[in-house]
Amino acid sequence: MLESFQNNHNAPVEIESVYGQNFSSLPTFGQPVSTKVPATCGELAQGYLGGKDFLINSPISLHAEVSLQLNRIGSICIFSHGNFSKMSSAVSETLRQLNNSHLGAEIQVNGSIPRGKGLASSTAEVAAAIISARTSLGYRSSPKRISEVVTKFDSTDGTYFPGISMLNQVTGEYYQAIGTPPPLAFIICDTGGQIESHEFDRAKARRHASSHPNCLREAIKLIKDGVRLHEPRLIADGATISAKINQGILYKQQFTDLLKLAKDAGALGVNCAHTGTILGVMYDPRHDIQDKLIQRIEAEFGEDFIIGCHQLVSGGVI
Repeated sequence: MLESFQNNHNAPVEIESVYGQNFSSLPTFGQPVSTKVPATCGELAQGYLGGKDFLINSPISLHAEVSLQLNRIGSICIFSHGNFSKMSSAVSETLRQLNNSHLGAEIQVNGSIPRGKGLASSTAEVAAAIISARTSLGYRSSPKRISEVVTKFDSTDGTYFPGISMLNQVTGEYYQAIGTPPPLAFIICDTGGQIESHEFDRAKARRHASSHPNCLREAIKLIKDGVRLHEPRLIADGATISAKINQGILYKQQFTDLLKLAKDAGALGVNCAHTGTILGVMYDPRHDIQDKLIQRIEAEFGEDFIIGCHQLVSGGVI
């Protein structure tokens, strides 16, 4: 399945700086540059086929916004609460690659993406910082170039690629552009706790996925057909298959009951964060069922179980 994607990379070609290394002439130098990159509701599918890791991402209408201002001090200062060591390292690496390692940056992270849940907060924040740094130096940023830096420090959901994308989350290798999504929305539910990507047992995940190749291929086909035919039900069917497989890797106690409740109430299925704690109840937003779904979910699992409602969107950079 994955072998057929190797010659369909579709990523924009890198365009180098229009200013060369004369950064003092840049209109953006010394000025804050803000970039937004989407979060995700877990993934539509994730697994291991043909000796390669893969995921199909699920960008949502929730963004990380990073404002970055270069300076000549030479240190990276992040004025936001939380651990942003990956971001600091990624910005330092970006400046080094562009022969400006003597520069520093002041960074402000905005947005409210919960961390350690499987919403791709790290992908969105780190990618946005890399793009802001490159933009400040007059460089455009191809998704391929972003992936090369992001995956030096973490896995990636690749939400900076346009549309819905299939990629290798570990290496950043780009497999295929799936397309522009039809109307599909998620009620995002948190099963509790936090999972850091470096704590995830990838060897176990690969072994388990390798025992379900036909189901994974069916999930991929359904998702691709759903995007191509603009049919959200097919996407949800494929995502639910992948979530069921993931129960053997990262078990979520509420999954089975939530899926039954969701289907009974008119939802299309349930996806998951394959390396996180969240579940996404998928429904067609053109149908007026969101309030009913929320009421039933809260009645069954408690008001704190739902952490947001967001639509599936095309990936890309703002």
